[in-house]
Amino acid sequence: MDKNKFQYHSINLSTQIKRAIGSRILICFILAMSAILMITANEIIAGSHQLTKSLDGQCSDLASFVISQMIVKNEDSIRPKLAELNKSTNSIKFTWINEKNTTWQKQLRWDFPFSWKYFYPIKYIDGTNRGAFVVTGSVFHDHVLLPDLLTNILLLILSFIIIFVVLYPLGKRIPQQLFIAPIDNLLQLLRNGTNKMAVDGLLAVPNEIIEIREKITVLLQDAEDRSREVTLGQIATQVAHDIRSPLTALDMVMKDIVGIQENQRILIRNATNRIRDIANNLLSCHKKYLSHDESIDNNQEWIADLILTTISEKRAQYQNTPIEFVVEIQESTYDVFSNLSSSAFRRVLSNLLNNAVESMRDIQNEIVKVILTAQSDLLTVTIQDHGCGIPADLLKNIVAGKVNTQKEDGHGLGLSYAIKMIEDVWKGQFIIQSRINEGTVIDIILPRVAVPLWFAAKLLISSKTTIVILDDDEAIHQVWRNRFNVYLTATVLIEFYSPNELIEWMRGPVPRDVIFLIDYEFIGSTTTGIDILKKIDAPAQSFLVTSRYEELNIRDHCERLAVRIIPKNYATYIPIQYLPEVGLQPDLIFIDDDGDLTDAWLLRGEMLNKKIDIFNNANDFLRVKNNYYRNIPVYIDSDLGDGMSGQDFAMALHKEGFINIYLSTGYEANNFGKMPWIKAIVGKEPPF
Repeated sequence: MDKNKFQYHSINLSTQIKRAIGSRILICFILAMSAILMITANEIIAGSHQLTKSLDGQCSDLASFVISQMIVKNEDSIRPKLAELNKSTNSIKFTWINEKNTTWQKQLRWDFPFSWKYFYPIKYIDGTNRGAFVVTGSVFHDHVLLPDLLTNILLLILSFIIIFVVLYPLGKRIPQQLFIAPIDNLLQLLRNGTNKMAVDGLLAVPNEIIEIREKITVLLQDAEDRSREVTLGQIATQVAHDIRSPLTALDMVMKDIVGIQENQRILIRNATNRIRDIANNLLSCHKKYLSHDESIDNNQEWIADLILTTISEKRAQYQNTPIEFVVEIQESTYDVFSNLSSSAFRRVLSNLLNNAVESMRDIQNEIVKVILTAQSDLLTVTIQDHGCGIPADLLKNIVAGKVNTQKEDGHGLGLSYAIKMIEDVWKGQFIIQSRINEGTVIDIILPRVAVPLWFAAKLLISSKTTIVILDDDEAIHQVWRNRFNVYLTATVLIEFYSPNELIEWMRGPVPRDVIFLIDYEFIGSTTTGIDILKKIDAPAQSFLVTSRYEELNIRDHCERLAVRIIPKNYATYIPIQYLPEVGLQPDLIFIDDDGDLTDAWLLRGEMLNKKIDIFNNANDFLRVKNNYYRNIPVYIDSDLGDGMSGQDFAMALHKEGFINIYLSTGYEANNFGKMPWIKAIVGKEPPF
């Protein structure tokens, strides 16, 4: 999301509380006052109706008198009658208007603010208009309306005072005491570390605020402790990283040393293993500190690395015993992966090794051996010891899950647990053979899965390849020189020690077939290998050579950039495949089962002097794939016929090292999921 899409307005917390509570209190106040006004108005209207009813009765009797006098032509008696009536009622006054041609209607009309007039028409029996009575009066002279009005006004004032007295503290003082002041104190505690709680008025500080304050105090202390641990962890990680680089060089040299005695070779090997164990344990301790997650979610995990890390922990754990741990991993099995939980696998392997050690307590100078072998779709981790063995009847019950061998001292999770994890969770096979006083052999057989996209299983080079190395460690440069030494007559090796040297070189002409081997971090520089790969747009075959291959964010970055990772401890063993001499490379390769479409691309290429290699069958391309450089643009149809998906075929080519793969399809891009091995989704038109 674009960071500039939203603009945030900072506002004080106390202002927010006052606004939020104040607005609601104002609404409550308005609603309450409106309700009281409505009640008052209703009572006034009811009083008006009562007044109208009373006046209507009086005027009716008076109208009968007036009509009777008119009939006998004695109109002069009407006005004395009205004068007598007005004299007897001081609160109201009756007036007769003798206008025959005016249309009158009964109505009570108020003259602001407290006076009123009542109009009463006078009519003969035949409906002829004979004028009207006009009755005037005032509320102040009314013995019924005046008390009601005064009562309602007093009620309105009293309600206003009560509401104001109740709501005003709720809107100002109470939030200040219960919220704003305690929160300001908490902020002061976070900013300055001071722990002083001020209490305003008579209200006590809420228990919840006190509990939060105490928790913050504990967290501040814990943060201070953790900052020291993090610093130590960072130092440990850097030391382990610095140790691993020369260790990789030592492994390379050890493979080529032939002129020293066997005992000296063993001494060097043991010293190298001890240094490696120290580095692995430093990293392992730091990772345990950073991750408290005991999740057993399955992922594609690198088995060789899990074995070496666990063995390093065991060597440190049993360094004061005569037990020796030996690991045998063939170079061809270094790229073996299985779908499991790394933490759970290390736990299972660790406890099986603990069991092996305990079986040899009374045996001197014995060896626990761990062997990794692999077939096309399976891998096997073998653990051998020459301990006391397990009785046949007990072993039978253990395999059947009837006995839990978990120890009180914390060693192991038990064989039954290991069997459950291996067979039920990871869909593998657990085979154990044991003889009394001869020892035990355990085979952990697991399904082998494809190498993940971030992992570099091998390097492909040809006579046209230029190899560019960027690393600030001379030991790693020496490792690569030794690995590529046999090919240097046919390839070009260019070495850089700082990012700026490589970036400056990239400004000139870059060879077409080039391999980049770039370290992740550099001493004295904040620029990472990922930053460099982004800056140079990760051309050709690019590899990140780092000891931090386990970090998921680094793996994700590499997958998005179509860059693969070579763990530094794997640099000595990664297979290097030399491709035979190839002819003139095409501008692109197009794979589609539609012959008419491929012919159209070919014709378009001839018109523009572009060389296109066409394949109407995916298997035809697989047979000759080694004739092409791995940075050749490859365009693949999404449907290759015979049930073959272009997306899956593209992923297979990416694992073979092809990095410029395009999906040529008539479907919209949103019809496909995430495919980091695809550089882009394009249409059916030729790209030129």
